[in-house]
Amino acid sequence: MNTNNGHAPPRVVALILNWNGRSDTLACLRSLQQQTYPALIPLVVDNGSQDGSAAAIRADFPAVHLIETGANLGFCAGNNAGMTWALAQGADFVLLLNNDTWFDPAMTQELVAEAGRDPQIGLAGPKIYQAKPPTVLWSAGGRVTFWGNVTAMRGFGQADRGQYDSAADVDYLPGCGILARRQLLETVGLLDPAYFAYYEDADWAMRARRAGWIVRYVPSARMWHKGGASTGGFYNPREKYLSGVNAVRFMRRYAHAGQWVLYLISLAAGIPWLIIRESARGRSAAVRAKIRGLVDGFRYKS
Repeated sequence: MNTNNGHAPPRVVALILNWNGRSDTLACLRSLQQQTYPALIPLVVDNGSQDGSAAAIRADFPAVHLIETGANLGFCAGNNAGMTWALAQGADFVLLLNNDTWFDPAMTQELVAEAGRDPQIGLAGPKIYQAKPPTVLWSAGGRVTFWGNVTAMRGFGQADRGQYDSAADVDYLPGCGILARRQLLETVGLLDPAYFAYYEDADWAMRARRAGWIVRYVPSARMWHKGGASTGGFYNPREKYLSGVNAVRFMRRYAHAGQWVLYLISLAAGIPWLIIRESARGRSAAVRAKIRGLVDGFRYKS
């Protein structure tokens, strides 16, 4: 497939962020080796891991570029370190990947091909499946709702019956798999480290769309995602605190008065039910962390 009008294909740096995820990262790199795209440069940013990740990557993948930050900088700052390196190396695109993902061999090729059809496509993302069962969707892009959890992934939990087989412009793409164009990185900027993790992808896409860029879901590109690898699963105190504080941070930046009314109503209606439901499931600590995050989001402006 010709991706650049008969010239050399665009250079893509595939950026994997690792934090104490040695086995997942090694598996991700093995999957990345199967990509058919010819101009793919793998890069791992190790966020201060203590599990021997860096040594294992050097031993098993000596050709992979490795950046060691020395500390857990968070999802945003860790990825930003990698994107800064990629730009300095002359990358045309950066492909952000969670370390607990694996891919159809043509994924990168399909994303770059779609981006090549319109220079205003700044961010492009694949159809993402859950790890188990692997035919159930994780995401077909995302919507910003400004109520409830503020954002929602299209198709989450649905069996793939072809209902999301058309390319579409979406509000945002989940950060576990995003192809970003160099010109967007240079004009819109990188991920906002104020988020540390969670909602940074929606914020990035919102800034991109406000600057005139297109955020495109590409169903012909496919990947699979385990989810929750860096936080110990998706319903734990760390994740719930970050999701609470960052949901309010996102609202502060982008919601208008009417959207705030809907959001506050949804919180008032939803939190009591959340407490009852999740406490019955033994998740009281995570619920308390979520509420602390929401409170801190309202207390501290950023």
